[in-house]
This record gives sequence, structure tokens and C-alpha cells, in this order.
Amino acid sequence: MGCSALTCDELGAAYGGDWRTTTANFLRGSDQVCGESDGGFMAADGTNACFGGDLHGNGSGDLGGAQNDIITDGWSHAGSICLAIGARLCTTEELQADETRGTGCGHDGEWVWSSDTCADGHLVAVGGSNNGRNLCSGDGEECLPDQNPCTCNARCWASTENAGVRCCADVVGPLCNAEPAPADVTVMASSLDGMSTVQLTFSLSADQANVYAMAGTPVATMTFPAAFQAAAPFGTDIGGVSPAFWAVNAESQFDSWLTLGVTDGSAGTAISASPGLGLDAWSTAAAFSSDNGAVFYMDPDSGPAGSDIVLAQITSETPTGTATAVLQGRSASGADWSEVKTWEW
Repeated sequence: MGCSALTCDELGAAYGGDWRTTTANFLRGSDQVCGESDGGFMAADGTNACFGGDLHGNGSGDLGGAQNDIITDGWSHAGSICLAIGARLCTTEELQADETRGTGCGHDGEWVWSSDTCADGHLVAVGGSNNGRNLCSGDGEECLPDQNPCTCNARCWASTENAGVRCCADVVGPLCNAEPAPADVTVMASSLDGMSTVQLTFSLSADQANVYAMAGTPVATMTFPAAFQAAAPFGTDIGGVSPAFWAVNAESQFDSWLTLGVTDGSAGTAISASPGLGLDAWSTAAAFSSDNGAVFYMDPDSGPAGSDIVLAQITSETPTGTATAVLQGRSASGADWSEVKTWEW
């Protein structure tokens, strides 16, 4: 069912109960998921209600008394109950991880609908592993009568059955399926009005000792998109801008530059550029490219090592872009390595 329409804390503010990330139940399962059995599930009289499962009368602990479960029309009905309050059905994995255990309605001891499909309908899972010994002991090799906790295997039920209803939600709500950031691209939290700022990085492999040059060649042109340049003397082409300048010229924080690990302008003459590289023509109106030049460490052995090595900062009027460069460095054996690196964001 995808992500929940509301976050866990939004559901907690609206309905209380175990939706809130401050409850002890939140420590079960994933710290990115919460769950409930009656918080926000409304009966006809406007009170919290329990749905599906056996008419056991255990009711909601939130109500302080017994309450019979309301019979449902099956899986679709269960899903609509969750969606109506801004939540979603839990996955089998979440139920088996005790994400909703102890959230009322006596559903710990029942089969509960999950969002997962199967050949004949949808999967159900035991509401709490502490009851696995009661529902699936002696059934194959799942649980022994005295085993606690024990996770029962999920079962495939026809979607018209009356399994218990429990719902889950995501800490980040509808953002739970947001696309991950592109590899080796960090989108900065702030930028100039109407622009976006990214830093392009590179992580060395186990046999790469450092990176000491970023270049363009006739075979692989070094290219960076049109980008903002802070006015002199605060802007720079290589090595980043000192944070001391930011208070004097706020735009300098978002200047666009190339580098080899150093981002605060402290490299001095350790990093240099080929004569005539052309960075002085790089602007918001003109991209930069070179097929015969480089930014490099004067001492190749001084190049940075490790992961997430910053190689450029780009502030542009568009949130997407592409850049390419030939990277070169020392290998663990002492020989040089090189490869063409392309960033897309």
C-alpha cells in the first residue's frame, strides 16, 4: 500500500496511543515504522474500535474496558480502515517483527491482515510473536508449545475472510519511498534564492590509495554545467571558499568551484590548475569544459584518501545536471590509476 499519508507523530497527535514515537512500543520492529490496533479506528458512536478477528471481547485497552471486535468484509475493508486515518496495512515483515504487538484489541493472539498478496488472496501473520506458540505450535517445525517468542510463518487467506485489522505508518510519512540521492552527489540543504547547490564526491576503492588530479583529455572531456560564481575577491575557482568570507559576502558560501578534497580554501598553492584551463569563463551563462587541462596536487602523494572526497561544488539555476572528469591517483601498489567519472543529479 505504499507509504502512509500521515507521519507517525501526526497520527499520534491526532489519535494518541502507540502511533507516537515516544511510546515504549515504538522500540519494537523498525525505528521508521509505528503501528496501532484501535487508535483512530472509529466505531459508529465515534469511539475507538477494534476490527476483524474473533469476537473475543478483549477490546481496546485505550477504552478501559471490554469491547467486541467489529466484523469486517475482508482484506479490502481492512485496508480502507487504515487508509481512512492516514495509515496503511502493515507488511508481513512488520507484523512478524512485532511492530504492532501490544497495541490493543487482543490481536496479539490472532491472525492479522498484511498488505502482502499471495496466490489465493493476501497473507496474514500472527499479531504478536509471544502468541506464536499458541497459533502455530506443532504445525510443521514453526513453534514448540513452550517456545516464546516464536514467529509463525505467514498464511495465505482468501481476501473475504475476517482477519484482525492492525495498521502501520511511517515516521517520515509519504516520504518513505522518496528516491535516494544520486550516487556521489550531495544536495546541500540551502542555496541562493531560485538556485540549488550540490557537491560532487568520489570514494576510493580498496586498491586506490589517493586521488591527486581531475582532468580533461581528448578522449574524455572534463565538463561541468553553467554555474554561479561569487564576485571577486570572495569567489574562487579552486579549493573552496573560507567560511570566514561567508559573513562578509553571503553569496560566497554558494560559489561554484573545483577541488580535490579541500572545501574551505585552505589548500593554498598545494592545488594548482593547468595554464589556460578556462575556469575564468565559467558562469551562470556558460558551462565549463576542457579536453587538455587539469586541477591537480603539486605533490601527487598529497592527494586525499578515503570516501566522499569532494571534487566540486555547483550552484545552478536548475536542480539537475551532469558532469564528467578523468580522475587520477596513486594505487595501493604505488602505480597510478585513472578512470572516467560521471555525475548525474
